[in-house]
Amino acid sequence: MTSWTTAPEHPGSPAARALWRAYYTEVSDRWYLLHEGRRTDPAELEREIAARPGSELTPPTGQLLIARYDGEPAGSAGVRLLDPATAELTRVFVHEGLRGRGG
Repeated sequence: MTSWTTAPEHPGSPAARALWRAYYTEVSDRWYLLHEGRRTDPAELEREIAARPGSELTPPTGQLLIARYDGEPAGSAGVRLLDPATAELTRVFVHEGLRGRGG
């Protein structure tokens, strides 16, 4: 039986970095394919990842949640606190092959 689990994780963890890379690649490729007919340049991808390490997704300013499917990193959701009464969801992502499976 397969199962989902979700737990807080540091944005710099290997699982979080791999999911951020998959998320950014998908979003960036979608934009570039639509507007310029090409995929994201690998150097550009690395610059963006380095520029946005996710430090705002650590307490007390936020939290990163990593979803695992049968123990393997499968998705993420960041919660960034904008003020004491307002939060923003960010980096919401599930690997394409696992979408529609309740994650």
